[in-house]
Amino acid sequence: MSRPFFFVRIMKNDAFTLVEVLIALFIVAVGLFALLAIPIAATKLFVHTADHEQAMFIATSKLDSLEAAETVPANGTEDGFTWQISGSTDAGTDGTIYSINVTWDSVLGDKGITVQRLVAVDASP
Repeated sequence: MSRPFFFVRIMKNDAFTLVEVLIALFIVAVGLFALLAIPIAATKLFVHTADHEQAMFIATSKLDSLEAAETVPANGTEDGFTWQISGSTDAGTDGTIYSINVTWDSVLGDKGITVQRLVAVDASP
């Protein structure tokens, strides 16, 4: 029994076409570029975290100095970080609320943090 004409393959070809190969290469290339971006993003995040930690250290050390009644300049620069201190009197506690703003140029752009602390007036004689 023979098959009808429309069921017969005219030519048997088991190879891939050039278009199929190019599409496969494009998909593989996109995947590889995505994998290569992971270490770069992780490095940027690590550097940003280290910078943020350094900024917090600078802010808390300046506020600790103020709390210890040491003289601290109102602004300055330290290791590429710029800081500025401002203070306002808190009438409810007779203390001063100090606010320090630390800014730096990060790998992710200009960044900054603000830390506040209430420093009570020393009431000891």
